[in-house]
Formats: sequence, structure tokens, C-alpha cells
Amino acid sequence: MENSWELGRYFTLEKRDACGIVYMGRPPVNSLDVEFLQELAKMSDSISGASEIRAIVLTSRLKVFCAGLDLKMASQMDLKAWTRYEMELNHGFGKLLNLPKPVIAAINGPALGGGMVIALASDFRFIAEEGGRMGLPEVNLGIPLLGGSTQLLARMFSRGVAIEIAFSGNTFNSHEALKMGLVHKVCKDEELLKRSIIFGQELAQKGPLALAMIKRCLNQSLRKEIDGILPLELEAVEKTAETEDMKEGFSSFFEKRKPVYKGR
Repeated sequence: MENSWELGRYFTLEKRDACGIVYMGRPPVNSLDVEFLQELAKMSDSISGASEIRAIVLTSRLKVFCAGLDLKMASQMDLKAWTRYEMELNHGFGKLLNLPKPVIAAINGPALGGGMVIALASDFRFIAEEGGRMGLPEVNLGIPLLGGSTQLLARMFSRGVAIEIAFSGNTFNSHEALKMGLVHKVCKDEELLKRSIIFGQELAQKGPLALAMIKRCLNQSLRKEIDGILPLELEAVEKTAETEDMKEGFSSFFEKRKPVYKGR
């Protein structure tokens, strides 16, 4: 592919004028392991320093935008591993959130759990009408919300919307996501990438220094709130990582049955 570069095992960059298209590609569903999160941070740093790229479209090469937590990996993690994972989440999502250029998430398929957080950490969210879906299903598995996601929800949406997303564990289709304010635009599946790139190219024509400073100022209040909540998320990990309920959440998922939680 012309003007295409590998940014690690799971990320590829394609350049269209001053707009960069970043493709995520960890088969089968872009699940988030430690290496993926580390590469997310490195990708953000690489593009931050690339003066020839002034806007980014972030999307997936797979049918799924990002399915979030690697459940097979997580089901084997102890408290120490969970703590490390939370730190990698914070680092990777924080790098994307504070990347000093406009980021458009082109949500071509399901964006669930950490995948939805990647979308929320982007500045704009365009979603495929038929294939795109969003949700935070962690509560269904007895897993707390991590990576600063509680603050992103609380600061970006009304409390009612944040509570509905976080407590229900439901998955929302493209039109539901638009009505709730989770996305900016619904596109026909075959037009999603094209329309996202056109918008990215429009943003790339604006003053890059001004955009960077505007984004930094807008993010400062949010960043401070997220930094303050991270110790509470680590406490949530400590209180849930090795409980019977979390083990039941994973077991029920893999056994395809309804979980039975006991609060311990």
C-alpha cells in the first residue's frame, strides 16, 4: 500500500495528504492485551511528533473496531497482573486522549469495553450505520470500569446517560448511540472511512498550533479529573480482581450461561 508504514505489530499508518489513517489490526477482534496498549501509546507518540500529519482517522482492519479486554488473558490474571494492566490502560488511553492533533474514530464495527473507551478518547466519533455498536459490558462480567472510563462518561455526558451505559452493560446500535450523544455522525457502512478521511482532511487545513493548544486547554479539566480517579480505579481492582464474583463472570462467559453473583 502506497504511503503506508507499520507502527508495530498491531498498528499501520496510511497517509492521505496531511491526514493519517491509523488501522488497528490484532486478529480476531483487536482485544486489548498489554502489548496492544503499549503500542497504542507508542503510536500516539510517533504521530504526535510527525509534523506532516495534522489529523488522524483511527479505525480497524477487522470487522470489529475493538472488543476491549482480552478475556482469555484476563481470566488468568491475579491481582498483580490486574494492577499492571490498569497502569497500561491508563498510559495508553492517556496518550491517545492527549495526542495534540484531532483524532476521528471511524467505528466500523463493535466498540466494546476498552474499545469504546478508545473511541471516547478520540475527539470525533463517526459510526457505521449497520455494523457499528458501542457499549461497556464489564458489569455483566463482574469487572469494574477502568482506564479512566468513569470520568470520561461523567464529564462528557449527562449523569443519566453515564449511569445507563455503565450500569446496564447494554450494547447500543448506531442510531441509539447518536441519540445518546455517544457519536457525532452515523454513516453508511461503505461510506464511513471515506467520510471520516474527508473530515480529517478538512481539519488538517486548520492551524495546527491553534488546534493543539485548543485541545490541550479543553483536555486540562478532564485530565485533572481522570488523574484524581485513577487511585480509586486501582482500589476497585484490588477489591474485585481475585473475588469469586469475577471468577464467576469469566466462567459464565466462556460457558455461555447467565452468571450467578454472590457479592464475594
